[in-house]
Amino acid sequence: MKYLTGILLILFTVPALGQSLLRQEKPLVQFSGVIYDADSVKIAIPYVTITNQSQNKQANIANYLGYFSFVVHEQDTVVFSCVGFAPKTVIIPQNLNKSYTVQVYLKPQIINLPTFRVFPWATTDEFKKDFLSMKLADDDLEIARKNL
Repeated sequence: MKYLTGILLILFTVPALGQSLLRQEKPLVQFSGVIYDADSVKIAIPYVTITNQSQNKQANIANYLGYFSFVVHEQDTVVFSCVGFAPKTVIIPQNLNKSYTVQVYLKPQIINLPTFRVFPWATTDEFKKDFLSMKLADDDLEIARKNL
């Protein structure tokens, strides 16, 4: 029983130590900046989703002024995405002084969707039948004739 407990303890602690050593390889960097519209430089884009692809897709969100700040590792891949804008990828460079500030410019993306016609009837034949059998309300001239 003592040997089994010792073996299980070693099996669970060795991988945990190996993972912590791999994560500490790359130094941490304070990544911050502001996100702007590429067409009009003075307009900040609020609530942009910022995803760190290198750290299990960790997600952050910019505030209402487009400002963001969080910790990343060197050489991490960060993706900025927002509805109505094309996503942009930024790779954190190496050998930084513990902070990296950037201005991100997102380009507007316009997607034209095909037209779609909505009918409350299952077929056009049902529509024609209902349209022809519909009673129209009297107009002002017909109401005046009935009153005379």
